[in-house]
Amino acid sequence: MWGTKYSTDTDLLTAARACRSANSEWYVLIPLGASDSDIMALADWVESAQPYTLLAYTTNASVNLSPHDNSSGADADTDTEGIFKKLKAKGYRRSFGQYCNQADTPDAVAATIGYAMGANDGTINSAYTLAYKHLPGVTPDDLTENQVSYVAGTSEATGNNGNVYVNRNDYYNVLQQGRMADGTPFDEIIYLDMLRDHITLNVMDLLYKSRKIPELDPGVTQIMNVINNACDEFVNMGYIAPGVWKDGNILNLKTGDTLPKGYLVQAESVDNQSQADRENRKSPPIYVSIKLAGAIEYVTIPIKVNR
Repeated sequence: MWGTKYSTDTDLLTAARACRSANSEWYVLIPLGASDSDIMALADWVESAQPYTLLAYTTNASVNLSPHDNSSGADADTDTEGIFKKLKAKGYRRSFGQYCNQADTPDAVAATIGYAMGANDGTINSAYTLAYKHLPGVTPDDLTENQVSYVAGTSEATGNNGNVYVNRNDYYNVLQQGRMADGTPFDEIIYLDMLRDHITLNVMDLLYKSRKIPELDPGVTQIMNVINNACDEFVNMGYIAPGVWKDGNILNLKTGDTLPKGYLVQAESVDNQSQADRENRKSPPIYVSIKLAGAIEYVTIPIKVNR
């Protein structure tokens, strides 16, 4: 996690790039006191930044809470679309926005990311979703149901994929709904990034510690085995779970097949490699198919009464 303060002569994008150049180990960028133009520029950058990066920002702009219309004669230069709607339109999956209009927590999204990083300890059954989590130190906003729905959506319709912190039933202070700008749940993004990282490190460790990996099917199997080990960790966490594969066919995996472990690692035989790839000592492509455990966030409970 990385929060940035910047001088008036340094824009946030320049500061973020400098932070990334100075240190590649941080993951979440939280721009403090950012304007919409700052957020848009950072969101553009974060989508393709390397290593993988997430943007988390807070806004208190009321334009994010309901549809606005310029047809009544308002200034044509007035921006009538909030940052949530703009980033949703771009389909950005690495930006997380939160509305907060509390003077004591103008950067309330930091509390959300604080929970996310603290809960992410890698232990058995530690996988989580951000939906309905309590944020210590943050006062919930008093929003109407229409406003909450416009920002965060409902079980029946999507909103603008922003997030709000509200009170439910005078008892629960909760975050709704824990979504990235494109609607992807936050947890799916962070755990997928972690899985990629674990797979990469496992393969690198194998290459580093081995005298050599022969460019034969048994050598490729060694690589596949360490990828299996990484996937097993995420099964234990609760991110990957057994299920039916509903995507397209991949080598021996067909649509409708069951993944008993929740994942399948496959590779083509080295006998099918091109001569150029063999001379360049490239492994055949290794395909990792995973089935997510998902999470329940909405419950419908019909109650029928008869006398």
